[in-house]
Amino acid sequence: QGNQYMVDVEALGTKAGAVILSLGVFRFNVLEDPDSLIKRGFACSQAGDAGDESGFRVLLDLVEQGAAGIDPATVAWWLKSKSPDLAAYQFFGEPRHGLREVSLRLTDFMRSGWDREGSKMWVRGTDFDPALLRARLPEFEGHRPGHFSDTCDVRTWELAHLGTEQLWFYNMHFIKAQCERVREACGGAHDPLADSVSQALSVLLVQSRNLGFAQG
Repeated sequence: QGNQYMVDVEALGTKAGAVILSLGVFRFNVLEDPDSLIKRGFACSQAGDAGDESGFRVLLDLVEQGAAGIDPATVAWWLKSKSPDLAAYQFFGEPRHGLREVSLRLTDFMRSGWDREGSKMWVRGTDFDPALLRARLPEFEGHRPGHFSDTCDVRTWELAHLGTEQLWFYNMHFIKAQCERVREACGGAHDPLADSVSQALSVLLVQSRNLGFAQG
C-alpha cells in the first residue's frame, strides 16, 4: 500500500485564502497494526516542534500572511474554545514558521517516504484543506509528490467501506469513540497533529474492521 500522509490544517477562516494557524502531518500505512499507530502518534505528539520520523506539527507566521485572510467569526470561535490552553498555543505559541519554510519541510517529509505506486495524501473533507494549501503554500503545490487531484478523503473512505447505512452508524460509533480517545491523548480536537493521528487511525479501523483493540 505504501506510506500514506494525513494532513490537517487549522485556520482563521473557512475559505481558501484564510490565514493558517497551524499544520500537522502524520505518516501511516493502512495495513499497520492500530496499536503501533497509536504508540507512534503519541510519541510524535510529545516530540515538540521538531516532530519525529512519523510526523510533525508547526505553527505558522501570522504576520507574514496578513489580515485579509482573517475571519472575525472564526477568531471569536477560537476565543470561546473549550480548550483555552490550545487556543493560546495556536495564537501565541512559539516558534512560528514562514510559509516557504513550511512548504519545503512538508514537501521534504512526504518525499522522504513516498511510493509513486501507492502513496497518497489524505485529508478529512477535500473541499477545504487542499484549497487552503494551494492558496497559502504554493511551493508545496509545485514540488510535492503526487497531485492534489489524487488526495484521499477520510469521509469518503468511511462511507465507501462500512456497508449499509445501519452498519455504517454502528461501526462509526465504535470507531469514533476509539479515535476520540487517541486524539485527546495526542493533544485534543483542533490540534492539527492530534487530528491527523486520529483520522489516520479511523482509516486503519475502517480498513481492518478491528473494533476491539486497545480497550481500557
